[in-house]
Amino acid sequence: MAETTQRAARDMAGDVTVIIPTMAEKSRHDSLLRAIASLSDVTHVVVVINGNRRSPDVENSLLKFDHVELLSLEIASLPLAILAGRRAVKTTYFCFLDDDDEYLPGAIAARVAALAGRDDVDFLVTNGYRHLDGVDRLCLDNLDRVPAAPLAELFRQNWLASCGSLFRSERIGAGFFEEPHPYAEWTWLAFKLCMAGKKMATLDQPTFRIYDTPNSASKLTAYSEAFHTLYRRMLEKKPPKFIISIIRQRIGEDLHCRADSLRQQGKMTAAWGAHLRSLLYPGGWRYLPFFRHLVFNSRNFK
Repeated sequence: MAETTQRAARDMAGDVTVIIPTMAEKSRHDSLLRAIASLSDVTHVVVVINGNRRSPDVENSLLKFDHVELLSLEIASLPLAILAGRRAVKTTYFCFLDDDDEYLPGAIAARVAALAGRDDVDFLVTNGYRHLDGVDRLCLDNLDRVPAAPLAELFRQNWLASCGSLFRSERIGAGFFEEPHPYAEWTWLAFKLCMAGKKMATLDQPTFRIYDTPNSASKLTAYSEAFHTLYRRMLEKKPPKFIISIIRQRIGEDLHCRADSLRQQGKMTAAWGAHLRSLLYPGGWRYLPFFRHLVFNSRNFK
């Protein structure tokens, strides 16, 4: 019975579209080919090249794959590339893969098998590895408890990795990928899916490997700054009261971190403003001792 289910899942893997957004830069040539090579059981791959930094050599390499559909966007934008890829989906399922990451063997078949017979489930979330300094480390812990309280768990740990899910095309439409939040696309998408009442299932099995690179978006200053406006957008969606409390606490933490960053830059007026605002949010009393650092720095910058 198990072998029959696995065989059916392998067959259904042909009804999955994997979307790979990329700028097709020369520096990503090898990693992009590695990403595509990891999709040995997939017959529908959509590579969305965005921006004008693309390498002709990379494009020529992609043209050699019969199962790869190339889309082109003039604007260099990851969110727009994700949306364009989603709009091109014609299969029952779809998922994503960054151009510097890879799927593990049998990943797609395992995901399809996990959704088989689960018509009430809209999308699947799986575990994976983060590869750092030559070592694989699991991305997520306690993944099995996420479906019971996805919103609360989202603020403990973002469970929606870019390459960690499988979506039912008829349930998760292109609209979910419109009006994205730059640098926090997947956290914002996870939040919207929860607010829309979409039902998820989990597979606590590694199905992907994320390679931590120096130029990844998560290392950019803009990534951390994006969360300040992200929390505001979340509040506008009027989530449950206990989530509002968590978000407000996060805003306070963000303001405190911002105050410290501004202090180190010598922008004392702005640092004072961020510090005073942080005191107004839940748990703000924890930041009162920071007052002495501002006083000390204010004296030095006079």
